Amino acid sequence: MTTQSGQKIAFLDTQVTKLSRYACPCAKLTDIAIIVVAADDDVMPQTKEAINHAQVAGVPLVFAINKIDKPGANLKSKRVTF
Repeated sequence: MTTQSGQKIAFLDTQVTKLSRYACPCAKLTDIAIIVVAADDDVMPQTKEAINHAQVAGVPLVFAINKIDKPGANLKSKRVTF
């Protein structure tokens, strides 16, 4: 994808479990990490691993919570301090 100013943007959408051994080197090449957590589920170990890789690489993190409309959704349980 190319922005209006001509800058190229690449999106990598993958699960950390599929990319585990490559996650750390890839984190060093990225500008931002968007971590998506389901409101009706626990924060999974692979999500914590992705957060750790991004933090070690100094990558800014953006958190998105999906499935907030599902029964059992608990937004308060997703608040984590880093």
